[in-house]
Amino acid sequence: MSDSTSSSKDWFEQYAAGFAIDLSGAETGMRLDAGLTLPELFLQKVDVATMAFSLEARCPMTDYRLVEWAMRLPQEYKLGGGETKSLLKKALCRHLPAEHVYRKKMGFGVPIGKWLRGPLRGWANELIHDDGLMDKVPLNKARVRELLREQLSGQRESHPLLWSVLMLLCFMQKSAADLAQPAIPYRDVA
Repeated sequence: MSDSTSSSKDWFEQYAAGFAIDLSGAETGMRLDAGLTLPELFLQKVDVATMAFSLEARCPMTDYRLVEWAMRLPQEYKLGGGETKSLLKKALCRHLPAEHVYRKKMGFGVPIGKWLRGPLRGWANELIHDDGLMDKVPLNKARVRELLREQLSGQRESHPLLWSVLMLLCFMQKSAADLAQPAIPYRDVA
């Protein structure tokens, strides 16, 4: 924004002032997204995340020819009767099974719970059963060990909390100077 006191609404209105006057609200919103949200938020995040690991990313859906073609489509094609990415899905169905194209969106989760029951089991057990280390953190040792037992047995998915405890123990283990400090009174977890 040019002025620190101007609002987002003012900024959007100023940007949209250059649009054709006969655009619908939906078309105006799409163009604002393409001109402001996409480069200032989404593409910037991709750029920062890939540069942090010396990667080069391509965003093929932002090719100017595709964007110009999409801008010329009738609004009803873009809105697709309320279905998100309807044109893209229809195009993909020519090349992929429909059950893959139309399946529910899935996030990517790190399988920490599975790892703790598998390849990280020994490491987690060793850290949590190290009395010298556990005595230096303000946690109820018995309760933490119970959470580990529940996770390992499959009785409870306590891995989000356990992972935090394990990271704290790793930090304490690697910070030998901190181990000389007296422990503060523990508090219960979960």
